[in-house]
Amino acid sequence: MVDASPVNLTSFALMRRETGDNATFIADLVDTYLTNAPRLAAGMHEAVGDGRTDDLAHLAHELKSSSALLGVDGVASLCGEIEGAARRGRLEGVSDCLTQVDSQAPHVEAALRGLVDR
Repeated sequence: MVDASPVNLTSFALMRRETGDNATFIADLVDTYLTNAPRLAAGMHEAVGDGRTDDLAHLAHELKSSSALLGVDGVASLCGEIEGAARRGRLEGVSDCLTQVDSQAPHVEAALRGLVDR
């Protein structure tokens, strides 16, 4: 059984087309995402630990948006759940979502690097 890619290939191809299939720009976009995603996830962990729901919502929104742009739908969806909970001032279940975001990170990185190296 082959695991599904953590990157929606249709969405990634659409982004590629919309950026004029500029390989340098796409590589920079992916590099920026892979640099920022761990920082944003770490910030979300800190915000949860400190009970800072406003900061959590902001960080989750940022990672959700950048993930959606690149077709990283699973992370985008999880961040949407985190953002919604934080905007409601609720932290129940957020740690579980963050754990899932963390566990997807190496798979997302490998998939995105593979798409850029094509």
